[in-house]
Amino acid sequence: MSSAVQADAGRREDTHAGYDVRTEYTVRRIDERTFSAHLHRSSTGRFQQTPHWVRARGTDWDSELLGVFDREGELVGIAAVRLRGLPVGPWKLAYINQGPVMDWEDGDVPGVLGALSAHLRDAKAFAIRIVPPLTVHRWDSEPIRAAIQDEAYQALSQLPPDEIDETGRRTMITLDQLGWIRQDQEKVEDAQSVYNVWVPLEGVEESEIRGLASGSFRRNVRGAERKGVEIVEATRADLPEVKRLYDETSAKHGFATFSLEFLESMWDSFTDGFPGKFHVLLAVHEGDVLSVMGTVQTGRRAQAVLIANSDEKRQLKASNLAYDAALHRTHTDGAVLYDFGGVGGSLDAETADAGLLRYKASAGGVTYEYLGTWDLPLNPVLYRAFSTLLPLYGRLRTWRSER
Repeated sequence: MSSAVQADAGRREDTHAGYDVRTEYTVRRIDERTFSAHLHRSSTGRFQQTPHWVRARGTDWDSELLGVFDREGELVGIAAVRLRGLPVGPWKLAYINQGPVMDWEDGDVPGVLGALSAHLRDAKAFAIRIVPPLTVHRWDSEPIRAAIQDEAYQALSQLPPDEIDETGRRTMITLDQLGWIRQDQEKVEDAQSVYNVWVPLEGVEESEIRGLASGSFRRNVRGAERKGVEIVEATRADLPEVKRLYDETSAKHGFATFSLEFLESMWDSFTDGFPGKFHVLLAVHEGDVLSVMGTVQTGRRAQAVLIANSDEKRQLKASNLAYDAALHRTHTDGAVLYDFGGVGGSLDAETADAGLLRYKASAGGVTYEYLGTWDLPLNPVLYRAFSTLLPLYGRLRTWRSER
């Protein structure tokens, strides 16, 4: 089988299906304005592919904005690539989170990926890591809520999906055929959640938004309002309080937290010339911040980027009101979909993951399974060393942080 890129770094057969990808496509750096315009026209554009998010995540990574052009000069794909160098030598890991942005359904997926891979190999990438912005399975809210109450189901993977996405399924087959390797999410540093919850808003009237949630969820929203919980727009000065709640939430659910410096960088990136919408809402009761909902919107798709809740005054159900306010704000901003963020795959009612999944399903969310993280080794020797040493580095960093 021929592929766009051979895993053997010593070979230079940049071909697929009988044509040379270097002739068929051209890859070059593009300016931020061109990149952003294409991103916001795309149905698969995510905030992780915005130049603003790349800058916020920059710290110890380099980055570049790439465009893939066909022979007619049409821009057919873009990628915001983050590059992390090895401790010695010129070699780098190229990371494209929620990308590349392209026509995954009808476009030339092998050709575009092959052209990007050839370009990045020339730039001394020893491997490429992508998280495609595609889903493969969908579960509606009612079956999930029922499954959490049924001891026969312990994980989402055991529950038959309500829909299989053909584009996602076909893409997984294509990636495997081209030599990409699907990663174990638990072993990937800073991995994206495989399961995400979306709330569809297209065709929904303002007066119908609250009706998307379950009856108990709506009662909690009204109860929080009656008990004096208020929604206020956060300012940059509120970020230390946002971090406090995020630390509390991350400790409870076992995911990595953010530093205050990163939160400040994210705030600055999304408020300085960002061609979309960004807002952080706080649910406050008698001066106490009880819940945080931060949302980024690119095009007509909004995504929750910060969700944090305090264990204090839980009986007030402030998180329900914060979510309701964020959904109304998103609808006003013209979004047709609200990505409510990641969840774990557990259906065990005794776990925190299942509790979060039940909460988001009760809010009217539909759960999707993404394709996950995929690697393409370009230098097999370096890639094997990287794959072996990175988990050790992660454990060492955790050990140091706990001392």
